[in-house]
Amino acid sequence: MEERFDQVYEQLKNYYKHIFTYSSYEFPIVYIPLTRAQYYDLFDDPNMMDMEREDIICKTCIVYPENISIEKMPAGVVSDIADKILEASFMSEKGRKMLFAAAAKKMQNVDRQISCIIHEAFPEYDIEDIDNWNMLRTIDFLIRSEWILRTIQGKPPLDIEKILTQGSDITLKPEDPRFYNEEKAEFDRLREINTPAENNKPIPKKKTTLKRPSRKRNQISEQELAAMFPQAFENVGDEKSFKDMAMGSKNPNDMTLAELAELRNNHR
Repeated sequence: MEERFDQVYEQLKNYYKHIFTYSSYEFPIVYIPLTRAQYYDLFDDPNMMDMEREDIICKTCIVYPENISIEKMPAGVVSDIADKILEASFMSEKGRKMLFAAAAKKMQNVDRQISCIIHEAFPEYDIEDIDNWNMLRTIDFLIRSEWILRTIQGKPPLDIEKILTQGSDITLKPEDPRFYNEEKAEFDRLREINTPAENNKPIPKKKTTLKRPSRKRNQISEQELAAMFPQAFENVGDEKSFKDMAMGSKNPNDMTLAELAELRNNHR
C-alpha cells in the first residue's frame, strides 16, 4: 500500500528539517535547499553551462518522488524548479540579509537564549535538541549551567530573574465572555469557601421608613367665618361683645371647627 503524501511529507520534514514543495507540476515535488559547499561547487566553475547547473541542482535537491527522471521532465519545469531551489537556498545578498534579520528577531526569544546558555555549559547536547526539551528539564539544566559558568568557568553571573520574567504568557482559551463568567463564578465560590466565617456575616439591611405626606391645614378666611357664624362678627358697641372676646382671646383662623361651633352655641 502506497503511503499518503502527507505522511511522506512529515517524514521528510523530520529528517531534513527544511523542505519545500513545488506544486505546479502534475504531482507534488519536494526539495531541500543547497548547502553552501554545493552552491560554490556549482558556480565556481565558469565553464559549466546553466542548463547543466539546473539539472545538477534538481538531481541534488529533489527528495520526493524518489528516483525522479529529470531528463523526462519538460525543460521549462526543470528550469523553474532550479530557480525555486536557488531562492530557497538564500545564497544571494538579499536572501542572506533576509535570513539574518529573521534570525536576529528569533534570538530575542528568551527560550532560544536559554538554549545557548545550556549549550555553553553542556556542549555535548545539540542546541536544536535543547530547543525541544520540556520546561522541567530546561529549568533544571539552566540552573546547573549558571552554576558551572559562574563557579567553574569564572563567567559573570547571569540575571536569572530577568531571563525568567521575559517568557511569554500564552493561553489557548478564546476570549469568550461565557468562559470568563464561568471562571468568575468558580473563583467566587472558592473565595467564599476560603473566607473566614466572621467575614461572611450578612450585612444588615437598612430599614426604609415611608414618609407620610403632611396634610396641610386649610385656612378659613374671615369672610367664610363671618358667613358661617354671623353672630360672632356683630359689633354691638360693647367691649365685652362676643366678637371682641373671640378675637381678643384667640384668632378665629387658629380655631378648630369644634371650637367655633361651641362658641356659636354659647352665643345663642
